[in-house]
Amino acid sequence: DQHAGGVTVIDQNGERYHADAVIGCDGVKSAVRKALIGDEHRVTGHVVYRAVVEVENMPKDLQINAPVVWAGPNCH
Repeated sequence: DQHAGGVTVIDQNGERYHADAVIGCDGVKSAVRKALIGDEHRVTGHVVYRAVVEVENMPKDLQINAPVVWAGPNCH
C-alpha cells in the first residue's frame, strides 16, 4: 500500500511493515514488481551469476574497496 507517509507491506503471515520505500530485489519472477506494476516477467536471455570470494583468494590487483561489476562483451 502506498500512502503519504510511505509504504506498508504485509507479508504472508499478516505482519505489517512500514517504510519510506520498497525495493523489489526478489528475482526474475518478482512478486514485488507484479504487485506494484502488474506486468509479467520477461526472459531477456541474459544470465547473472553472483559470488562471494574470500579476500585471501582474490588476486591482489583486484582487491579494491569499491563495488565491481564484471560483464561480458556488449553486456554493460
